[in-house]
Amino acid sequence: MFLIEIQIDAPYQGKGIGTQLIKKVINEAKVKDLPLRLQVLKENDKARKLYLRLGFRQVSETETHIVMEI
Repeated sequence: MFLIEIQIDAPYQGKGIGTQLIKKVINEAKVKDLPLRLQVLKENDKARKLYLRLGFRQVSETETHIVMEI
């Protein structure tokens, strides 16, 4: 599975909404016994830290993005 994009409007960031959404996708991937991948801009430290906290690990990178998998 590939998580293509998640965007939380600024006033709602930091309230756990993104974390809960991503956890649901992680659970769906686990139920289907599939790896879950995503990519994040190298400059987006906040999102990258969230993904690491949720258990993702870096598997590769491009010139602009880090590819992560759980």
